[in-house]
This record gives sequence, C-alpha cells and structure tokens, in this order.
Amino acid sequence: MVNVVAADRRAPLGVYGCATAFTIAQYVSVVVIPLYLAREGLGPVVLGAVASIPGLFMLLLRVPAGYLTDRRGARPVTALAVGSMAAGGALLLAAAFRWLPPLGAVVVAQAMFGTGRAAFWPAIRTYLTWWNHGTRAGRFGMLNVVEGIGSVAGPAVTGVLFAAAGPVGAAWLLLLLGVAGCLGAWIMPELGAPSAAAGLVKGVAGTGDDAPVGDAVSVWRLRPVYVAAACDLGAALVMISLSSFLPVYLLAVGLSESMVGLLTSVRGLALAVAGPMYDRVFGRSSYQAPWLVGMGLTGLGHLLVPAFAHPAPLIGAIGLMGLGGGLLQVLGSMVVAEFTPQERLGLAMAFSGMFRSAAAFVVPAALGFAVNALGLASAFLMPAAPLVAAAAGSGPLLRWGMAQQADAVPSSAPARPG
Repeated sequence: MVNVVAADRRAPLGVYGCATAFTIAQYVSVVVIPLYLAREGLGPVVLGAVASIPGLFMLLLRVPAGYLTDRRGARPVTALAVGSMAAGGALLLAAAFRWLPPLGAVVVAQAMFGTGRAAFWPAIRTYLTWWNHGTRAGRFGMLNVVEGIGSVAGPAVTGVLFAAAGPVGAAWLLLLLGVAGCLGAWIMPELGAPSAAAGLVKGVAGTGDDAPVGDAVSVWRLRPVYVAAACDLGAALVMISLSSFLPVYLLAVGLSESMVGLLTSVRGLALAVAGPMYDRVFGRSSYQAPWLVGMGLTGLGHLLVPAFAHPAPLIGAIGLMGLGGGLLQVLGSMVVAEFTPQERLGLAMAFSGMFRSAAAFVVPAALGFAVNALGLASAFLMPAAPLVAAAAGSGPLLRWGMAQQADAVPSSAPARPG
C-alpha cells in the first residue's frame, strides 16, 4: 500500500462521493424507520425499542471497527460500512413487500444501519488523516460540509419519497446510495498508515515535521483522545436534541410540522458552514480557541431555544447549536489525528467516538425523566450546563488534556499551543 497519493483527479470524487452517499443514507434511515413503523400502527414502546438498536450496535462495534481499520486499512472498512447501509435498504424493501415479517426485517435493518455507522466514521476519519490531499483541517472541514448536505437532503428527500411511494421508495433510495457509496470506495486510493520506519510519524502536533514516536502508548491512556471525546460528546448533544425534544418543543409552541422540518434543517446548514470556517479561522490557532467557541456557541444555542417561540430567533439558536457542534467535530478529529500513533489511529478514532455512542443511548432517556419532572425547557437547559462549563474551563481542561503533547513532540520542534 502507498502513503502518498498520486495526482489522481478521481480520488476526491471517490472519497467525498462515498461520504456523501453514506451521510444521505444515514439520515434517510433515521427518518424512514419511525415513519414506517408509525404507518404499521406500532406503539411508542416498540418505536422506542427499535430506535435504540443502531445506538446499541454503534456502542458494541465502534471499537472493533477501529481495530479492523488499523489492521486492514480504512478503505475496505469504509466500503463495508456503505454496503451495510445498502443491506439495510434491501431488508426494508423486503419488509415493505412482505417478503419477510415487517417488524423482524426492520429490526435486522436497524442492526445493519448501526453497523454501518459504527464502521464508517472511524474509518473515514482515519482515511482523511492518512490521505495526502490539501490540508488536514481542510479535509475534515469538507467532511463536515458533506455531513451537513446529508442532514438536509436526507430527511427532505425521504419525506417526499415516503409521501409518494411509501417505504418502497425510501428503501430503493437506500439501495442506490449504498451502491453509489461502494463505487466511491472503489475509486478511493488504497492507503495505509504512514510508515513508522526509523520511529517517525508525520504531522505530530500540527507542526508538519517528523517526530519520534518512541514506545507506542496505549490509546486508552492518551489524554488528547479524551479531549476529542469531549468534543464529539458536545457535538452529539446537538444531534440528540434534534432527534428527541427539539421537534416536540417546536410543536408545543404552535409551529406547523412543515416549519419544524425547516427549522431542524438549519442545523445541517450550520454544520456545513463550520467545516470551512474551522480551516479559515482556526486552522493555525491554538486548540483553545475552537474549543471555547465551539462549546460556547453550542451551549448558548441550547440556552436560547426555550426562551423563544417565534421562528426567526429559533433559527438563530439552532444555527448556533449546529455551528458550535460542527466546530467541535472538526476539532475532535484534528486532535486525535495529531496526537495518536498512526498505526493506532483507527482505534483511537473509534474510542473517542464511543462517548458519542453512549450518549446517544443514554441521554435521551435521562432527558425524558427530566422533562417529565421539570418541564420541557429542562431538555435544553441540562445539556447547556456542561457545555457552558466546558467553555468556561477551557484553559485548565486543555492544559490537562494536552499534557502528553510534550511526550509526542521532540524538544527541537515547537509544540502547538493548547
């Protein structure tokens, strides 16, 4: 396997085409399953149980997927992930045509969707770290743009298809997106971890210089990985709000269902803006600046939501949540990429994302109890508290998290400030 990509014009098309197909498929799957189960007349207990299946598989399989990425490469794991989405679409199609028992087929489809999400994100982030195309911040920023497009296009297209053709249309779309994603993965150049020969790893601490690795440090003991996990968790709180109590709040203040769909899509647009913004504004700054802005904007957006009932200020609040969460996603990927031994990068990306998976599995239930006891506003005030606290404590938190930076950077190389 090679580590320097030749001038191949098809490479960006393959990488970002695969990522676009996957992210659209991910958001199609998120929307179509509850719509289909509701049409089947299933109750809220079944809906909740089925909705939790992808989170469970993400929690169980994310670390094995990262380990497989390190052992077999990021490209085949990425292809496996988009193939899993296509398999889920095939199962949904079988359920819609009654070729299989609908509930059983949907349960297995959800397992496939969770498997795909568990494998794709560690693999693609590892691939973007290894890929020698543009700047690292630019590559991760472009991934945010792609995810933003998917989070807007996926639900919108699914709603139209489901209204016109029921679950059959959405199932065919998932199949086509899976095939397109596999074609994109086939075009992607084959990459492996940069050579550790002579004890060198490229790009440590964002200096662009070669730095000795020394003895490999266990991923679980790398403090920067936990900094990245905190970033991923902060971004996850936005997604959890959008998929749980934000639509409920918007309906409660009297907005129509179409307006709810429009407002929730603002997060995707802001997420797309956050990627290029990080590269342009924070690409050469210390880590503290994007941490402070990302945590602060995300927390402020959560605080503002229950203060308004009119669409205009709510667009601003949701936009702040999406922009802050997008900055945190890029920052988390950058930290893992720059402070992890390259031969363990897939595992580190997966481990930092475990906290996001755990939050997706636990936080909605906790917020449900809070809303039942304290009211709907608590669904936004409770996530806001740790986000604002993390922004306020950015200095001490990052000094602790980057304490191992000195171990990764030789004394002759200037360490990037925390």
